[in-house]
Amino acid sequence: MSTNIFSGAEKVLADYLKENTTHRFFLLTNDISMPSLDDVAHNNDNLTLLKDKTMRVISIRKNPLSSLSYLVYNLGKIHRIVKKNDINVLYGNNTVDMVYVMLYKKLFHSDIVAISHVHDIIQRNMYHSLIKKFNSLIDAFIVPSQSGKNSFKMDVDNIAKIHVIHNGCNVNSDIKLTDMPFKYPKKRLVFVGQICERKRVDFFIDIIKYLQGVSPNKYEGIIVGPFVDGDEVYTKKIKEKLEGTQDYIYLKGPVKSKELFQSFYLHADALLLTSDRDPLPTVILEAMSLGIPVIARQVDGVTEMIEDKVTGFSWPYEAGVADIAIYIDEIFSKKYNLENIRINAKNKLESEFSLEWKKNRINSLIESLE
Repeated sequence: MSTNIFSGAEKVLADYLKENTTHRFFLLTNDISMPSLDDVAHNNDNLTLLKDKTMRVISIRKNPLSSLSYLVYNLGKIHRIVKKNDINVLYGNNTVDMVYVMLYKKLFHSDIVAISHVHDIIQRNMYHSLIKKFNSLIDAFIVPSQSGKNSFKMDVDNIAKIHVIHNGCNVNSDIKLTDMPFKYPKKRLVFVGQICERKRVDFFIDIIKYLQGVSPNKYEGIIVGPFVDGDEVYTKKIKEKLEGTQDYIYLKGPVKSKELFQSFYLHADALLLTSDRDPLPTVILEAMSLGIPVIARQVDGVTEMIEDKVTGFSWPYEAGVADIAIYIDEIFSKKYNLENIRINAKNKLESEFSLEWKKNRINSLIESLE
């Protein structure tokens, strides 16, 4: 199952399911169109896509009654799907779905194999409490990075149940360049992801503003991704920060995967990520696959992909805007061999983060638990 959290988790799920003929899958998800999953379902006879508008995230603090009613309804729906199709493995694709997996096994089917794919760095006390109390109901936790594992391993009775399986991405050699979406021949620093406080898009904007101040007309920033529903305070903050920057910072909003690759990644001089926390950003793997240099904050799973000045560039977590901007200027002053960085990044992607490796690891895990 996969609730409607539009993030790397759904992209990772689509990549896993694509051309995966080892198992028969029934995917319960939200009824909103998700192109990546819709395309996979259309081309994979082993996948049945089941959509329901109730498979969505509702804040239990803001809407306790609606949240509870959706929870009860969805548990019943899951039970009907399990019984009708004789399903023996229940797989939750993100942290919210972990709650469904735990409760279903507790209330309906104690013999079903329960797998929870946790794509987050666990910080909320609610999740720590749930894992401590109910982790015995989960047969296996999958996390994309060692940092993800470290965030809740103290809550699990048997740490061997937590399996680090990196997200995967293949090297892209067939992506075609489209016409330039921007007219100025500047260095393009692109942010890709949800516009939310955890991703620190405000930090990205501050860095571009500083670069504009010290090196006018040399850099421009491009923000690709959706605002998070319900986070009006942060949305307002970002829109206020963008005032007066329309000549060098472009807010493009969400785009489809094909457009992201052809119109933004391939026109980017670097992917710039500023997150406060991030288990293993899939966008870094996408950029590496295209030979786009990555410049990122040293946080969580980023350090498992990016070795500074080897497979990309990174700065210490506590570094300020001025120091980061100076480092970025150094990167583009031909002080470093960017071609070597691109080659190293692609080699690391192929050896440690391939889709085939990830698919085989998950399949082997499922088979060992059945």
